[in-house]
Amino acid sequence: MAIGHHIHDRAHVIKKSKNNKTGDRELNQEFINLDESEAHIFDEEWQKEIMKFGTSGARCNLEAPKYRSNRHISREDASRR
Repeated sequence: MAIGHHIHDRAHVIKKSKNNKTGDRELNQEFINLDESEAHIFDEEWQKEIMKFGTSGARCNLEAPKYRSNRHISREDASRR
């Protein structure tokens, strides 16, 4: 899975992968035309830009906060939707 935030020629792309055989997980971040140290500032700038398009006002974070639990849906539940 990958998600990228782009502003003109700059981008911050996060890629997550999982090896289903071994269970190993990998997280890679790619910074295009910016340094890793600028990522936080760039992400704030991106948030301001998307607000111009009438989002609901909820902040979309690149990663879920550590305290937030993720809801998992089983395949059976997903097929009922």
